[in-house]
Amino acid sequence: MTSTARDRPILATGTPHETSHAAPSDDDSLHLLARGITRMAGFQVAVISLVIGDEIEVVSVAGSPECAAALRGDRFAVSSILEELELADEWGPLRFIPHERLTAPPSGWIPDIEPIDHPDAWHPLDALYAPLRTDDGHLVGLLSIDVPDDGLRPDPARRRILAEYAEQVTHFAVLALERRALAERLRMATSARRAIRAAPAHLGLAEVLTRVRASLTEGFDADRAWFWIPGRGRADGALDLPDDIHTLAGHLAAEAREQDHVLVLPGEAVHNIFAGRAYGNASLTTGEMLVAPIGTNETLLGAFFLQRAATARPWSQLEQEAAVDASHDLSRLVASVTAFESERATVAELRELEEYRSRLVSTIAHEIGNPLAAITAHLEILDEVEIDPEVAVSLDSIRRNTSRITKVSDDLLLLVRVGNPGHPLSTRTVDLRRCVSEAADLVGIAASRKHQRLDLCLPQDPAATCGDADELDRMVANLVSNAVKYTPDGGTVRVSVTVHDTHVELAVSDSGIGMSGEDQAQLFEPFFRSTAPGAAAQPGTGLGLAIVQRIVQRHGGEIQVTSALGEGSTFVVTLPLAT
Repeated sequence: MTSTARDRPILATGTPHETSHAAPSDDDSLHLLARGITRMAGFQVAVISLVIGDEIEVVSVAGSPECAAALRGDRFAVSSILEELELADEWGPLRFIPHERLTAPPSGWIPDIEPIDHPDAWHPLDALYAPLRTDDGHLVGLLSIDVPDDGLRPDPARRRILAEYAEQVTHFAVLALERRALAERLRMATSARRAIRAAPAHLGLAEVLTRVRASLTEGFDADRAWFWIPGRGRADGALDLPDDIHTLAGHLAAEAREQDHVLVLPGEAVHNIFAGRAYGNASLTTGEMLVAPIGTNETLLGAFFLQRAATARPWSQLEQEAAVDASHDLSRLVASVTAFESERATVAELRELEEYRSRLVSTIAHEIGNPLAAITAHLEILDEVEIDPEVAVSLDSIRRNTSRITKVSDDLLLLVRVGNPGHPLSTRTVDLRRCVSEAADLVGIAASRKHQRLDLCLPQDPAATCGDADELDRMVANLVSNAVKYTPDGGTVRVSVTVHDTHVELAVSDSGIGMSGEDQAQLFEPFFRSTAPGAAAQPGTGLGLAIVQRIVQRHGGEIQVTSALGEGSTFVVTLPLAT
């Protein structure tokens, strides 16, 4: 076997030597054929090569170990092989190049043999090929044969035997290439599915589809991938869908969903549907189009479209099945992204509503505070002059209600402040024992008037937490004053502080009127008042416990309540231990 200035594909003898990227079963079949040629056709060296793109790769040989060592794994340009075949004599399906026609010295392996003394003697630089072609003439591989056993160029009888082997090799070469192509397409489709599954839902639909589009195009070896998503102004975050294409895409997506499979449109149908229309700067009238629906059993969320050039291969059954799997993955992804976007929009609306409510409450409280301050100032002036007793009664009523409205205004402002995540928290070490002691002093007179027993159970060592001292004082005071307020005469209020390994626990218990489960569910809502018998008779704004809960949350703590009608209530607050 010989070569021009380029190496000729040739390998190994005797024991099997294999160099291949094809599946092992394909290698085995091709190698058996190569060995059969060396055993049955009277040649010592045979090599089978397959066309991979614009190169031809050695995949199976039988022959000389020296040849294997010299050329194993080599690839050659298909164009160079075709140029060399131009020098050959045509022996039916075989191509023979006598050494006399070589225009350059060979650079590949040359068998170490001496030509025999015969007119048809085989020369070491002679070359015999069998191009492997499909029925339509497409080159898929090459069978190379060298070193005849008898030292002669093959006669017509031996050529017929070689031609039969070449036909068998062609059949298996086509199968090997098809399997290799299918395996590669499956790998790419699997890679696309993996990219779909890994796409982060929090990026938003446009960004997710832009990322996935590239994976689909590469993974399915498509020329273009695009999406149709109903109700969206953009197809993939980069290109707009014109209205007419948007409508057509919707019809195709619905048809694919009805079939519960992908829809493959032949090039002619694609041309008829999209004639004269363009997507971005590219024509849609190309080759076959694959349409895969995106959605759940109940809802069509969209579809993705894969297109190939008119000269590209058709969509195989394996690729269609892979597209079905990809559509399922995309359906889950789009559903998750859509739900995430909806939740994000809802959260944004709620946040905006909460900010508006806070601004409104704060404005109202300030507007109320200004006239209240004026009323209070004039009441203080009237305190310095003598007035009619009947007028004094009215002034006392004005003073009480002014004080009540002032408290409501102050509570509203405090509720807005502690409920605003953006409001800074001024932190320092706070001993809850001090907070409890001061709260007990505040309610002491009210408790004694009702002949209540106020028990304090405080540790000897500090019960320190970090936070805003004023807010923590208000939190403890609200809980203790509520317990006194809703406990009948002669009842008991117990306040305890316990230090644990990681947190401090404040517990406020009373033997008061208690509350129902329904009331407990709404207990921390602003302006909520208990429906328990006797609760409505007690004064209050309905803001105290709402303020308590927000203060606890601002300080990284939790609050729980245990209660039953007629059996009292227990509030337990846990706050992080100061370190």
